[in-house]
Amino acid sequence: YKGAWLTAAALRIGRAGAPASLLREAADAASTRQGSNTHLVVRMLLQAASAPTEEEATRAAKAQAEAAVARERTQRARRAALQQAEVRRAARVAALQPQDAPAPRVVWVDSVEGVDELDAALSCALRVGVDTEWMDV
Repeated sequence: YKGAWLTAAALRIGRAGAPASLLREAADAASTRQGSNTHLVVRMLLQAASAPTEEEATRAAKAQAEAAVARERTQRARRAALQQAEVRRAARVAALQPQDAPAPRVVWVDSVEGVDELDAALSCALRVGVDTEWMDV
């Protein structure tokens, strides 16, 4: 009686759309009519009832593949953005550090005609990082 009930339960679950392989295992175990295996049969029936249908499994696999593609695309975009940020950072650092600064020199400006020379000396001193001194004459 117990085996027939379990077989009928397996068939009802099968009509609900459970995978056929799990139901066959449950029906085979139920037909043995061994009382010690009843809990295993019930466990297989519950597994069959909660297992996704083949259509749901196909949809889940498709969604998982799409998620993997989207994840890979996002990672590629992040790596590209990181490389661009590194290029921008390197450009900013290169702009801050003088690459071809002239050697520091002392320039005395004695007349108004030397304002351009003063400007050149100050810009040279600022690029190199030299302090400038001012004197009133």
